[in-house]
Amino acid sequence: MELKITCIVQARTNSSRLPGKLLLRLGRKTVFQYLIERLKLSKKIDSLVIATTKNKLDNEICKISKSNKITVFRGSERNVLNRFYHCAKKDESSVIIRVTADCPLIDIKYVETLIEVFKKNNYDYLNNTDINYLPDGFHCEIFSFDALEKSYKQAKSKFDKQHVTSYIWKNPDKFKIKVYRGKKIKNFTKKLRLTLDYYQDF
Repeated sequence: MELKITCIVQARTNSSRLPGKLLLRLGRKTVFQYLIERLKLSKKIDSLVIATTKNKLDNEICKISKSNKITVFRGSERNVLNRFYHCAKKDESSVIIRVTADCPLIDIKYVETLIEVFKKNNYDYLNNTDINYLPDGFHCEIFSFDALEKSYKQAKSKFDKQHVTSYIWKNPDKFKIKVYRGKKIKNFTKKLRLTLDYYQDF
């Protein structure tokens, strides 16, 4: 059976460190628009879904998404694991790519490399989040729907419910986990940040 690969973008405007960061403008476009335009370039992603909250502050995220013909799922603001699980279930996903919306410069080539590695191996979870190889802002995670469902049913802590994949990487005895490093970028320094957490990053 062919796998359905869904990229779920975790997005909300009510950030405690930099409120409204996704709607900040870089030139003529918002940070959020740059991200979704990059992800739409992929021919290996079958479905792109924005998983945001039911908070009315996120209505603008929904508006931008729908104007770009992107599906929106609205769920719990604090229990992000719950939001991801029900989003993936509704989309009938086999494999989920998790991208956070504060990474507007994500390189789709790295995302597609992870997709290929995941498909060729029998992993439950794969990421490229080693900051010694790629800058923060290029990172993403891929995991099976089965791994997500197991996490959803077994995770009990507030931390695990807020961080989606923490239950997986905290339990290597229950999941087949891999960190993909690939070829190190020339002249790379882990001080380089291409994510948007603070105003200094902007």
